[in-house]
Amino acid sequence: ADAAALFTAVDAAARHQHPPRRRESAVMADTAPLEVVTFKPWTDPVIDHFDIDPAGHYSRIAWLPIIGPSSWVILGTVALHLHADQSVTWQLSELARDHGLGRPDRPSLIVPRTLRRLEYFGLIRFEAPDIAQARTKMPPLSGSQLRRSASHVRLLHDQFFAQATQRRA
Repeated sequence: ADAAALFTAVDAAARHQHPPRRRESAVMADTAPLEVVTFKPWTDPVIDHFDIDPAGHYSRIAWLPIIGPSSWVILGTVALHLHADQSVTWQLSELARDHGLGRPDRPSLIVPRTLRRLEYFGLIRFEAPDIAQARTKMPPLSGSQLRRSASHVRLLHDQFFAQATQRRA
């Protein structure tokens, strides 16, 4: 019964994680080129309940192939900083440099594209053109994401949530 309740909660969280698709551009895309962004924690009791570290094993194996390496590394760094501070502000050029994605003297579109990707997957959300809330805990993969994932990802997912059920019992 506990396992069934957990998988029902996982399914609910997976449905919860994806905001409705919007036809209009995101807040970030509606502005002049972004140079500075401030991140704040995005708390969500449904997702945070699963306690999935953005830089942890499940996140790396399950989310990295979906969101890509630059998105995964930047989100992990932002989440780590947000565990210590209520907000963190970066020049995008420095964020790129600090993650091996460019040089401060050469503007790059990699970081804005990375932030849009994180927003698309519901891992950050912009509350203003230069202020984003970032998840400090990752959601479990949704059912459709799992179906498209490699078999070792599905196996890890099943093991991760089976162990979580045993820890709660």
